[in-house]
Amino acid sequence: MNQAWLFNRGENYQSYKMLGARPHVSPEGSLGYRFAVWAPRAAGVSLVGDFNGWDPQAHLLQSYGTTGIWHGFVEDALEWQRYKYAIRSSSG
Repeated sequence: MNQAWLFNRGENYQSYKMLGARPHVSPEGSLGYRFAVWAPRAAGVSLVGDFNGWDPQAHLLQSYGTTGIWHGFVEDALEWQRYKYAIRSSSG
């Protein structure tokens, strides 16, 4: 069953496994971190942190359909680097 679907129903009791920052290997074999956040009313979400000079245009996250979850992979991210999500509302 789709984890995002269960999350939106309030039935995913392990959402900590899909949200936040998690070590990840890309399909191409690159090491980095996968980031995901739930921002259902966001017009856009980007990731800012030590790995990109806190540039909100450097790592734009992708919406996962209509689930409200935004996700992306950052090859340059390392353990213990600081990060935040920059969330844009529909009003700017």
